[in-house]
Amino acid sequence: MSQFRSGLHATLDQLVPDICVFCHCAFRHRPEIPLCPYCTSSLPENTPCCRFCALPLEDSHDTCGECLLAPPEPEHLTLAPCLYKDEGRFLVHQFKFNQGIREGRVLAHLVCELTADHYDAALPDLLIPVPTSWRRQFQRGFNPAGALAAFIGETLHIPIDHRVARKKHTRPQRQLSRSERLKLPVSTFSVQRPLTGRHVVLIDDVMTTGRTFDVLRRVCYRAGATRVDAWCAARAVI
Repeated sequence: MSQFRSGLHATLDQLVPDICVFCHCAFRHRPEIPLCPYCTSSLPENTPCCRFCALPLEDSHDTCGECLLAPPEPEHLTLAPCLYKDEGRFLVHQFKFNQGIREGRVLAHLVCELTADHYDAALPDLLIPVPTSWRRQFQRGFNPAGALAAFIGETLHIPIDHRVARKKHTRPQRQLSRSERLKLPVSTFSVQRPLTGRHVVLIDDVMTTGRTFDVLRRVCYRAGATRVDAWCAARAVI
């Protein structure tokens, strides 16, 4: 049966090629994401980067200077496969503001590829998308973090959990300065049910200052989580 399916997929790949989300050229032999090999190589990869905050590094070390001076406690991992610029920014904007499902799947696939290098044994227990306010979800029609988590969870077979809620509506992060972003209060979020003994991952589309992840980590640890990692599609540098 598996040989039949492989043959069927190969035949369909030849008959119905995919269209690249960037150059709009037809291509074959990479059915998992709608991105041709040439455009894949042009993505602004975030490597090497700090394992704690995902800031890009100039050398092969895995920790930035700030995180070396003040290591996070408890220790956690932050993954961000792309930098938020050029093609990386395009993918995020198409996904976030134009409900670009194909671009969202590309971003999710890039995150999933990165997890293989960082989780040797068991994967985390739950994926928790960064919650948005009801007002912003109504305006956009969906929560980008929730959609991204759904794509990732489908690929890695990790359940999605929505027990973290946003209690306060705040201005969009892109409209705030760095100092304003860093003032996000812990009271913005709440956990509806305990996370006792769980290794969870927070999911978002873009990480800028990291304040949202820091606040959510604190909330999740208070709810009993044993480890709280963060995965996002792109890392901004401001």
